[in-house]
Amino acid sequence: MTTVDLPPVCPRLLETLSMIRRPALFTAALTASALALTSCGSADEDADTVASTPDQSSTETESPSTSTGAGPTAEGDDDDGDEAVTEEEPEVEDETETPDPSPSEGQASPTEDESNGDEPSGDISSSLDPEEFTLNGVTQEAEQGSDITDLGELVDVRVGVHDQYERLVIEFTGSGAPNSFSTEFTDDPMIRMTEEPLEIPGDSALYLRISNLYAGAFEDSPAGDDRLALEEQPVVLENSSIFTEVHYGGRTEALGEFYIGIDTERPVRVEALDDPSRIVFDVSTP
Repeated sequence: MTTVDLPPVCPRLLETLSMIRRPALFTAALTASALALTSCGSADEDADTVASTPDQSSTETESPSTSTGAGPTAEGDDDDGDEAVTEEEPEVEDETETPDPSPSEGQASPTEDESNGDEPSGDISSSLDPEEFTLNGVTQEAEQGSDITDLGELVDVRVGVHDQYERLVIEFTGSGAPNSFSTEFTDDPMIRMTEEPLEIPGDSALYLRISNLYAGAFEDSPAGDDRLALEEQPVVLENSSIFTEVHYGGRTEALGEFYIGIDTERPVRVEALDDPSRIVFDVSTP
C-alpha cells in the first residue's frame, strides 16, 4: 500500500471544521480545505482560507435565527389584528346599547281636569244628554236595608271649566259614594237653625242637604287641618263664570247643609262618586 504524506493541518482549520454541525456542510468544507492545501503550500494561504471559512459558517448559522425570529413577528401581527377587532367591538356594543327612548316614553300630559283642579273626565259621563239635566232638583235616598255612606268631613271645593259645561266638585274624607242627599234651587239662602240669611252673589243658589257627615266638634275632627272650615269663611270660585261662592248652611247632628251661588237658574246634572266621596254638579254653558 502506498502511503501519502499530507501536509500538516492548520489548527484554525480544525477549529473551524468543528463548528460546522451539518454533515453535508462538513464534507463540503473538508473537500474544499483539502483542495486549498494541495494547491497552496504556504501557511499564510492556509490562514487566509481558514479566516474565510468562519464567515460562511456564521452566515449559515444565522439563517435559523432569522427564521425563528419571524415566528414572534407573525404572532405579533396576529395580536395586532386581534386588538384591532377588540377596539371595534366596543363601538358596535355602544351602538346596540344606545337607548332609543320613545319621545312619549317616560312623558304624562296633564288632562284639562288636572290643569284646573277638577276631576278626571273618566269619573262621570262626558256626554251632555239634555235629559240628565234638570231644574227641579235631585233627591237620592239610600236603598232599603243599606247603610248610609259615612262621608266624614268636607275637605275640598273646586271648579273646572270645560267645553260646553262647568263642573263643581265637593269632596269629603270618606271613600264611598254619597247615597243620601238632595239638591234644589232657592232664592232665600239661610242658616236653618238660626234663620240667619246668607248673602251669596248670584241670582240664585243651589241648596245641598247631605247625610252622615262627621257629627263631632269641629276641633275634634279626624280630618285635622285638612278640614275645610266653611263655617268661618266661604269658598270664592273666581275661575267660574257660572258658580260664585260655596257657603256653610249649618249642621244638625250628621246632616250637613251647603249653598252654592249661581248666576241664574240653569239645568244641572248631579252625580255621586266614590274614592273619595264626592258630589259633582255639572251646568251646561251657552
